[in-house]
Amino acid sequence: MPHILESPHFQFRLSLDEATWAIQPGEACYPTLHPVRMHAVYTWRGLPFHILSDWRGAQICVPEQVASIHGALQQLQVWLPPDDRGLQASLTFAAALEQPFFLWRLQLENTGREALQIERLTLLSVNIKSKIQNLRFFSNGWGSWNYSGSYGPLDRYRRTRLGFLAAPLRTNAGVMQPTLPGHFTSEMFGLLGDCAARRGLLLGFLSQLQHFGSLEAFLLLLRPHLRLWANGDSARLDPGAAMTTDWACLSCLDIDSPDPFGAYFQAAWRQSVHEQPLAVRKEPPQAGQTLLVDCTPGAARQAPSNRQPGAMLSGWCSWYQYFQQVSASDIRRNLDFIAAEREQLPLDLIQIDDGYQTQVGDWYSFRPGFPGGPGLLAHEICSAGLTPGLWLAPFIVDRRSQLAKQRPEWLLRGRFNKPANAGFIWNNLTTALDLTIPAALEYASHTAHTAVHEWGFPYLKLDFLYAAAIPGRRHDPTLTRAQTLRRGLEALRAAAGSEAFLLGCGCPLGPAIGLFEAMRIGADVAPNWEPRFLGWGLYFHKEPDYPSARNAIQNSLTRAAMHQRWWLNDPDCLLARPSRLSLAEVQSLATVIAMSGGLLLLSDNLQALPPERMRLVQRLFPPIGQTPWVLDWLDSNTPTRLRLDLHGACGAWHLLALFNWEDTPESLTVNVADFQLDPESAWIGRDFWSGEIFRFAAGQAPPQVTLPAHGALWLALRPELPDRALYIGSDLHFSQGMEVVEWQPHSSGVRLRLERPGKAEGVITLALPQPPGHSRLGQNPLQWQQAGSGLYQARVAFDKWAEIEISVI
Repeated sequence: MPHILESPHFQFRLSLDEATWAIQPGEACYPTLHPVRMHAVYTWRGLPFHILSDWRGAQICVPEQVASIHGALQQLQVWLPPDDRGLQASLTFAAALEQPFFLWRLQLENTGREALQIERLTLLSVNIKSKIQNLRFFSNGWGSWNYSGSYGPLDRYRRTRLGFLAAPLRTNAGVMQPTLPGHFTSEMFGLLGDCAARRGLLLGFLSQLQHFGSLEAFLLLLRPHLRLWANGDSARLDPGAAMTTDWACLSCLDIDSPDPFGAYFQAAWRQSVHEQPLAVRKEPPQAGQTLLVDCTPGAARQAPSNRQPGAMLSGWCSWYQYFQQVSASDIRRNLDFIAAEREQLPLDLIQIDDGYQTQVGDWYSFRPGFPGGPGLLAHEICSAGLTPGLWLAPFIVDRRSQLAKQRPEWLLRGRFNKPANAGFIWNNLTTALDLTIPAALEYASHTAHTAVHEWGFPYLKLDFLYAAAIPGRRHDPTLTRAQTLRRGLEALRAAAGSEAFLLGCGCPLGPAIGLFEAMRIGADVAPNWEPRFLGWGLYFHKEPDYPSARNAIQNSLTRAAMHQRWWLNDPDCLLARPSRLSLAEVQSLATVIAMSGGLLLLSDNLQALPPERMRLVQRLFPPIGQTPWVLDWLDSNTPTRLRLDLHGACGAWHLLALFNWEDTPESLTVNVADFQLDPESAWIGRDFWSGEIFRFAAGQAPPQVTLPAHGALWLALRPELPDRALYIGSDLHFSQGMEVVEWQPHSSGVRLRLERPGKAEGVITLALPQPPGHSRLGQNPLQWQQAGSGLYQARVAFDKWAEIEISVI
């Protein structure tokens, strides 16, 4: 007899006789999953054993409605009898009545007399029997740097070829790195999509507080196969102890929704906050809230006067200009320049990156370039009206460090009792602290406490955090890698304090939800388009998450929807200086960073920037902070189309970005329908980079544009209204509209007010029903030139603000 759960979104049927279940979405366009099988593997006395293939003798409760943080749930529980070694399994299935989810989880309890080791817990294994056209799979990477994107059935999974040198940084241990076409993995969540029906099935976990959970997809089989499982990491389950997985989740979504992952991301936030309420933020950070914090202990909380409501945190980072060769003098020179140019370049933050400490791990010993340590600089930065920030990597250890030599018992152990491999970094194999050793965890936490509360850095960039989760023999073998990492991150949060701003980097994403104000969501940027090592790119150019502008851009697009759901996204720094990056590539990098709405950090020697590159940078301020609509996130390996819907004094408009990721110039069609806009309406747009005007009209072929290799079209698009004055755009600010704070059309013309930080100069373009006659900027006459039918442009220059009065003939 089947047991049934129903909600507005799903119908669930459980078959005890077959040890399977089925789930049918409420809409017929989604496939039914059946039969779904579950499987668990553990070891006892070194031998493998399996459970969940036989549910005979199970006890089952009557379905009941229960309250939860996700609203009301219709819940069903099943208890299986213990196996011969005393391992008992219980299953909980829950249909959310108010959310579009189906949830389930597994609990294991050791009722026997001997310890067991838990290996793999498969919560779903199913063939997709329904016909799906134009099948694609969205894969989410394990950590900050790891490639995320969409794959087709003939694609191959993007993986590193650098073996043990890079594997700890780039891969989740215990998860197969597929090599065959059509075989893919995804971490925490993934999506199987039907690009013809524009529908998708999301499968994953609501949190990774207990286990690292993975999804596998096999698309080239006669029937696509999905497998969702949690990694037990050989964690020991002692007699009387229990282990419960995080909630597994199934959801149906509309691929073309402006926020397709929104409901899932919100639920994952709730789950992570609910299960660990003491260490987490109560609300995800949002654009517009004050993100700057006290510069010194006991100081009054003040934000620089130039900070605007709705703007995101912006600043300067030392890394990509100076790397580990940085000195206090380098920091001071850039600080002096930034302080002097605050009106022109309104930055909030000065971040001292790697290079001040003698070795990674020796956080209280400083290089000669930093006499007295970084704390002296924190005071100087704060005195200049900026927030001081500091880079720390508290979980990873350089084997050459004094810490590794003096405290070898704190190190995580691998094969042959040698220090575990955390990857090849800083031209050396690194290792990690075993955070299940209380003294090691205290040392890591104390570095964060010292940096914030003694040195005076209220902003910390915490890097290489994955090191806490690499495989090894831990002092406490009952904890999974995910549990170990989460406890380490909570300790850092508690040590830094609730007022500190924490940016995570090199971190597995799932266990970090709720603990960080911001998170790096992509690979490191670099002053070259493709990866290079010591100037050599031949072997490295295909590496998917090695530092490069191309790789940094990838996840900034594919993970854009995480922004302001789990944290503020950090797309990494903008490099504007002349380098191996072409001007088109710098423009594309700037377009992605500005459109993605996250942190905006610079990392050039600002004094040496050529004037035209400095102007490029200045026009990105202030950041907007909104999350874009990524329209082809599933259709393309690297998305090519972004849309932001903006509203200001001059009305509503759309900011569109179209990219050419090919290695050669390409002629592209600019079709408003590709951006989910009405092709039957008349539109007019201005490209920010070139100033070119585009018109779109029903019945006419859409315009063509030739974009250089890795180039971008950045279009402000507005409805064309021939009988009205219309602001078309400018090169004063990338939004081409937010610089207008007042717009007053009247019968004889229009009056407008422009505002920009510091001194501004650029071209504005207007559409007017008649040619402009008398026109002035303040008390000075303003000259207009015709830029097309009904279009007029003028060059303006002003300090902070300008009032323009235009009368028409």
